[in-house]
Amino acid sequence: MNALLSGALQQAALGIAAAGDPEAARAEYTAGLDRIIEGLMRQKESKSGMGS
Repeated sequence: MNALLSGALQQAALGIAAAGDPEAARAEYTAGLDRIIEGLMRQKESKSGMGS
């Protein structure tokens, strides 16, 4: 999981740095990273029995 998050953050940083519109790229990458983190949190909750 650490490798997944590290790779995603590195890719986001590179994508934002190379973007013609860094603000738009930041918003896009942030949304993607949020989805990854939310999915990991849901997965953890369901494994621990804390989910609905």
